[in-house]
Amino acid sequence: MGIEFIAVKEMGNIAATQTEFSAITRIVNSEVGPGTFASLFNTMMQRMADSYSVVIETLQPLTDMDGEDRFNEDFDDKTKAFRDGYLLAISKARSLTVDAYDDYEHLVCMREAKTGYPLLKRTFSRLAELTDKWIANDYWLAMSIDTLFKMLPRLLKEIEDLKARDPADAYLIYQSAFGDIGRHLSLIRQQQACFLDAIVEPDLRMEAG
Repeated sequence: MGIEFIAVKEMGNIAATQTEFSAITRIVNSEVGPGTFASLFNTMMQRMADSYSVVIETLQPLTDMDGEDRFNEDFDDKTKAFRDGYLLAISKARSLTVDAYDDYEHLVCMREAKTGYPLLKRTFSRLAELTDKWIANDYWLAMSIDTLFKMLPRLLKEIEDLKARDPADAYLIYQSAFGDIGRHLSLIRQQQACFLDAIVEPDLRMEAG
């Protein structure tokens, strides 16, 4: 299985969970007023949003080399920067998801999470399924990020080796591989804006707490 395919598949997982978290956040914040529950819920969702920010910040430099001249000028430095930082990024993403799950375990004990109101009951059921699948279950979201980041050094090494022999062909491989990765990253970045917009700011959460 090609490295590019694995990378795009994992990015698809990341984007899908991001969309779901964003939708859940928007509904909960429209239906639950300020207070302790809202504060903890939005803290959890901010941690999740931060985990997606790790993906964006780590991958963006690798996908924005527009044109062959910029590729020839920037590829080596950006590849080195990725290699120097991707293990730390993996650790940060995992830590954020672990902390988010700790928040969730406190949330489910609160009365708001046990509501019988149909819309919220359905939304909290979605949150429970999403959390069980992508956070509690061996931190699958973190594992998707881990797999994605650990596959890319192999791909970058292939391009790097080819660039030393034939820069023009190396650029074509870079375009082919990171074109698709970049398009998926663009979708993740757009959805991240929606997710962050759905999260209530800390100073508003506790207004009536």
